[in-house]
Amino acid sequence: MGNYIETLTDIGHSPLLLKRVCVLPFSGRVLGLYPREGLNVLWTHPALNSAASARSLLTGGGWTNLGGDRTWVSPEVELFISDLSRPMETYKVPRNLDPADYRVLSHSAEAVEMETGVAVDFYQSGCRAELSLRKRIAELAAPDFPLPTGVAAAGYELTCTLSGAGSLPDALRPAVWNLLQVPGGGEILVPFKGPAAPIRYFGRQQSRQNGDRLYASVPVASEGYKFGVLADQCRGFMLYLNFSAPQPYLIHRRFAVGSRDQYFDAPFGDVHQRGVVQQVYIDDGTHGGFGEMEHHSPALVPGANARVTDVCTTWAFAGPVEALRELAENYLGG
Repeated sequence: MGNYIETLTDIGHSPLLLKRVCVLPFSGRVLGLYPREGLNVLWTHPALNSAASARSLLTGGGWTNLGGDRTWVSPEVELFISDLSRPMETYKVPRNLDPADYRVLSHSAEAVEMETGVAVDFYQSGCRAELSLRKRIAELAAPDFPLPTGVAAAGYELTCTLSGAGSLPDALRPAVWNLLQVPGGGEILVPFKGPAAPIRYFGRQQSRQNGDRLYASVPVASEGYKFGVLADQCRGFMLYLNFSAPQPYLIHRRFAVGSRDQYFDAPFGDVHQRGVVQQVYIDDGTHGGFGEMEHHSPALVPGANARVTDVCTTWAFAGPVEALRELAENYLGG
């Protein structure tokens, strides 16, 4: 499948392989999605190309960003920023959230199930909470429509359940936060309902808008930036179009969308502007030069047996550009 598989195996972090999907228990990521043999459509860190650089990445003091499809917990301003007056200077990824400490519950040729306990500080609420995060990655057999001539596909369903390991303070509203990393060379396309404007999170916004579609080139950004889409303007999916690659491909990510009052993630500069369900982040190369297709689940509401489950599907298609364009338009028009 990929050089990173041999590298990670050599340093003691063996991935688990389905037919066209590669799952890494260390950090709980999907690292590979292969619509064709040898074509991984997900971004992985270049350090994984050798054992020495991979060890350095895994043992370093910073964020262990291996790439692929990862799961965090939101709201971002609660768990990642200790001082809102200096958000970028005090931003830190908690290591007990990523890479966390996942244990494999089951593994078959079709699916992997993992679980981790997460004890995290909620900075703005001034408290600590213990959560449990369970993930199931199941490979999908085939799309529910005929594939165009010359197009190959691979997909998986990701089911994430976040629950309180004990009683939670009433003010807390944690949620599942899934982030799919894609390589440079293409565009993330976000469709939305009606007249809408993206919610600025940080950075100089460099996306372009065409009617009810937003396009963000990856990673053509002079500085990193991020924007969000409110739940009542979100269509529940996004696309990544990479038609200039040696093997052109398309990624389709679909997720459920609830009512706006169920979402508590907010921009760094306005923590009261809640209701964002979908986000795009474009890296400037500082963390490797990638883009992220992100979404949140509705928030977990404290109480007895408090839990929330997010189910999303990811499909990758590889083939002739015109056939991929037709697929994209079919999704956008559906």
